Amino acid sequence: MKIEIKNCNNIDRAMVEITENRLNIKYAMNGTGKSTIGKAIALAGKQELNQLKPFKYIDSEEADKQPSVTLTDIQSVAIFNEEYINSFVFTADEIVKNSFDIFVKNPQYDMQIKEIESLLEEIKNTFRNSPELLKVIEDFKKLSESFGKPTKSGGFAKNSQFAKGFSNGNKLTNIPEELEIYAEFLQNKPVPWLQWQLSGKEFIEISNKCPYCAQDIAEKKATVLQVGDVYEPKSINFLNTIITVLKDLEKYFSDDTKNKLKEITNSAEGLSKEEDEYLMSIRRQIDILLNDKLIQLQNLNFYKLKDSNIDELEGVIKNLSIKLDMLGHLNSTETQAIVLKINTSISKIVEKISSLKSAVARQKSLIQTNILKYKNEINKFLSQAGYKYRVDIEFENEQYKMKLKHADLNSKSINVGTQHLSYGEKNAFALVLFMYQSIKTNESFIILDDPISSFDRNKKYAIIDMLFRGKDSFAEKTVLMLTHDFEPIIDMFTISNKFNHLPEVAFLEVNNGILEEKKIKKEDVKTFGEVCKNNIQNSQCNIIKIIYLRRYYEITNNKGMVYQLLSNLLHRRTTPKLNNPERDMMPKEIDNANVEIKKDISDFCYKSILNDLNDSVKMKEFYTNAQCNYEKLQIFRIMIDEESMRDKNDILQKFTNETFHIENEYIMQLNPRENELIPQFIIDSCNNDINGQGK
Repeated sequence: MKIEIKNCNNIDRAMVEITENRLNIKYAMNGTGKSTIGKAIALAGKQELNQLKPFKYIDSEEADKQPSVTLTDIQSVAIFNEEYINSFVFTADEIVKNSFDIFVKNPQYDMQIKEIESLLEEIKNTFRNSPELLKVIEDFKKLSESFGKPTKSGGFAKNSQFAKGFSNGNKLTNIPEELEIYAEFLQNKPVPWLQWQLSGKEFIEISNKCPYCAQDIAEKKATVLQVGDVYEPKSINFLNTIITVLKDLEKYFSDDTKNKLKEITNSAEGLSKEEDEYLMSIRRQIDILLNDKLIQLQNLNFYKLKDSNIDELEGVIKNLSIKLDMLGHLNSTETQAIVLKINTSISKIVEKISSLKSAVARQKSLIQTNILKYKNEINKFLSQAGYKYRVDIEFENEQYKMKLKHADLNSKSINVGTQHLSYGEKNAFALVLFMYQSIKTNESFIILDDPISSFDRNKKYAIIDMLFRGKDSFAEKTVLMLTHDFEPIIDMFTISNKFNHLPEVAFLEVNNGILEEKKIKKEDVKTFGEVCKNNIQNSQCNIIKIIYLRRYYEITNNKGMVYQLLSNLLHRRTTPKLNNPERDMMPKEIDNANVEIKKDISDFCYKSILNDLNDSVKMKEFYTNAQCNYEKLQIFRIMIDEESMRDKNDILQKFTNETFHIENEYIMQLNPRENELIPQFIIDSCNNDINGQGK
């Protein structure tokens, strides 16, 4: 698969080659345009691609100056980059939003849930086909809630709606004689009328005129004010609501209960203790019918059954049958009809109990398998990476949620992960969960933009192992990993037997806006010692040979006389010296070192090469003819003395100093003669200095 990218940020044109169903690593220095490649592919065909338009073309409308990406055979793209990390959601009650959908829910799960629901269809249909039953449930809820929480003695709470509404008797049925003139208002729309009537009370002291009709009410003023003394709108609202609900539920009470309720609720007096007890007995039976039966049946599903022992499942279903003869207050003809429908549907489910048992058992097994699988995989990664965290997947509110836990916190969950996780830890979780999410949604193309460069070595290895080994990983996916970190490439090539396929690796470099890639094979990754030996043999310039030979002795920790003589030469000393103890090298030491050096550089001559090193014209020629930027930088470092080097800009100092010291080299690496590892802007700065244009 070839992807062509044009006019995106610093890239004028790039042709990126991707091998499908394989890990493709694009290795490049920072500033090459790795992130631009990832974004461009992710935004292909979208209006947002214009966000990558180069500044030099920002005002151009010409077609050939617009960002474009040409690709084929990519249905969906998932990209892991800094934007993904920043948008990653660590919620308060689970480590990642929608962990249920990622780790538990799958096509098999959905299929088995449908099977269980079909076996419970009789119950579902009873509620679905009976709007009246749904209304009964809502009304019973209102009535039960109006009783409030029982007191320790089992009576009404003083702050309950029922107590407030009936504490002084039913004032809507028993209207004081002097207020009878308001009966039709109080018995039809009591609450809005009272609110309307009482809102004029603050004006009634102003004059003897009615604040609404301006008629004289001097003789009626006391009566008008009495309404507010007798009727309090909030209590009347509770009273009116309860009376309305009782009227709607009337047919579901037994005749005896119905009559006693009318007597109690129409009384002009407050509730007696005996009436309290009677009403609470009604409430208890309502709660049994409502909460223990109707609501349980209405919401009956796999989650209500999952905690039951499979062998006890038949008993669990049968216990949902309603024994109406035990609920005397509710034993009416209408209630009997509803209960008959429900109990009949339960009987039909019991007839299919064997199938239900099997379906529930299969689903419980599937869930447990999924939970153990993901939990063990992630916890193995966390352990191998050296994190003290672990995860668990727990059931909560009819969903399974991934919880974050810490080794020092026993079994408790961490509720707010963002307060405890470091930036690196968040990145690690985000990356691993990105993998599972992408696999779950079956993305056809995965982009990883510098995913592991910020981790230390053992964590890098653990993450690579998690991402690209095993059945449930990116092992067989089409993946593009963009990185400036060479360590993962070394690891993958050196432990290749642990991966299904070697990755396809390429080195990217950009020159004048044109990005090119060069394939990297396993044999291209060499020890730095091998690189030095190869380049000594292949170079035509003795100064370049000396640079690599000195580095070879340095990496092999052989800092004897050969190394000392080469170092003196590169420091342009006429008389070679030793540092410890400080003295001139003896002629015999120099002769022996010359013999060893000539094994690698046959025409080596200290004096001749020293003359070249002190000849600025020749050194400039060597610099110009150097085969790669790495070698140019080494020659530049020789040409510029220590004091002058301190005057250079920080970035130039960093590159020249770090590449000049062996401790900054990887043990294994690419050959700098074959891959430009030094950015061109650094060499441009060196060119300016050498040409006398720099500061």
